[in-house]
Amino acid sequence: MAAGRTVRIAGVNAYWLGLNDNARVRGVATLPTSATVDSLFAAARDLGSTVVRVHTLGTSYGDAERNGTPTLMPRPGVYRDDVWAHLDRVVDSAGRRGQRLVAVMSDRWNSYHGSGVELARLVLGRALSERAARSAFYRDQRVRDAFRDHLVAWLGHRSSISGLRYADDPTILAIELGNEMYDVPRDWTRQMAAVVRSVAPAVLVIDPAAGLWLSQCKASLDCDDVDIVGVHGYPRSIGAVRQAVDLAGQAGKVAMVGEYDWTTNRQDGLSKEGSEDGTRDQWYAALEAAPGLGITTAWTLLVPSAGDHRDGYELYVPAQNAEQQGGAAALAGHLRRIAAM
Repeated sequence: MAAGRTVRIAGVNAYWLGLNDNARVRGVATLPTSATVDSLFAAARDLGSTVVRVHTLGTSYGDAERNGTPTLMPRPGVYRDDVWAHLDRVVDSAGRRGQRLVAVMSDRWNSYHGSGVELARLVLGRALSERAARSAFYRDQRVRDAFRDHLVAWLGHRSSISGLRYADDPTILAIELGNEMYDVPRDWTRQMAAVVRSVAPAVLVIDPAAGLWLSQCKASLDCDDVDIVGVHGYPRSIGAVRQAVDLAGQAGKVAMVGEYDWTTNRQDGLSKEGSEDGTRDQWYAALEAAPGLGITTAWTLLVPSAGDHRDGYELYVPAQNAEQQGGAAALAGHLRRIAAM
């Protein structure tokens, strides 16, 4: 709600804005330049976006690739001033271009920017297997304490540009506790959501289990401090979105589609709970017809200076091919219709 009216927010993902693996130097991920950051937010605005979801705003710790990646938190409780300054520029650039931010704070997948696995290894030792590290992230009190402290430090950081704590900056719309953390225990979600609520009462909290299938969001439905639950659209499933909206509404929460396939020609060979049950136009129409769906963000927006990204869902502006050109036009139409509601 804003000024007494319901607001629906739609936009894009740009996971790389805090730390970019698409423009490596000698094999090492880099901090995007200010010009690249500004270009991305301008492109998002021009498409009609009002929100950008960014993994690397909050999930930036350790050195998962063991190559000197410039993460925000190289060791638990230790933060790099140059990375804070970069994140401050990202937040400032977003705000100046009318974009709100969803900051993802952890990740199931042990990628270059860090994850629950990487944080557990930082606390307990590198010899930990990926399976053991993932379990420890959820269940070992020392690792839970390290993640809790990171949430508090991140939200309590005061921008060198605005002077505001991230907890108080209206550009920070929501904290997503994790990305596709399918097996997260309910007590972990309760604890971490309560931490965000206590430090940043005006920031929305998104459950960490939103992922490929509807069943994963159910664990957060009775967590009082979680505001938003949802699914990811790989493959796109109109039926799953409708069920998520219904479940969220019954629990007094808002639904979200945090990632989805914007293309006409990509279909992952996933075992799946739903199915790709409509065309792209039908998908956008279904999202628009679901008032309980508060946030949707397409995967994933890039600009030429961001470097070379190839996962089948890369949407460059300007477009690099006919598929991207048509995809940008279809997405822009959807975003503008949402904004007009």
